[in-house]
Amino acid sequence: MSTAFHPQMDRASEHLMRTITQILRSMISPDQKDWIEKVPMVEFAINSSVSGSTGFTPFELTYGYMPRMAQLKHESAPKMVSGIQGFIRQAWDNLAMALDAIIEIYDMGNPDDAEWLVDEITAHCWVGNKVKFLVKWNLGDSTWEAHAHCRDLEALDDYLELHGAQSVQRLPKGSQRTRSVRE
Repeated sequence: MSTAFHPQMDRASEHLMRTITQILRSMISPDQKDWIEKVPMVEFAINSSVSGSTGFTPFELTYGYMPRMAQLKHESAPKMVSGIQGFIRQAWDNLAMALDAIIEIYDMGNPDDAEWLVDEITAHCWVGNKVKFLVKWNLGDSTWEAHAHCRDLEALDDYLELHGAQSVQRLPKGSQRTRSVRE
């Protein structure tokens, strides 16, 4: 347990505090006056991160699904409170900057001519009456793919068999993860 006058904490709390501090340092301006505006985005980022111990995000464990970022279209957006509109614009700008930084800084280690093949399907998520699958690729990445992109994959047949489902429509509703077929 941590209190204001007793900063000794368990390792998980210490790690979380370091993470929050590092994220805020990378986002706030040099005069440090805008840090309070960045806290909601940091919270969203942390709650959207997959935990190494559980394999789920805090959002998934709490609500059973992952939230999606709202798309803001200036010409068709309803009149929103300016703070919300500004937050969404800033969140999209920050996501774009983070993606650009990752692409610029990190060499993903895969040659440009590497062939991306489906390794396995590890999860599914229902969005209304449509299902998406978490596809693990042979080069290590995982992406959410629509059923239309997965319907002819052998990996989908293996996933359905693993869940004991005769068809995609018989998969459990909500977000579901399974252990790897190889484990």
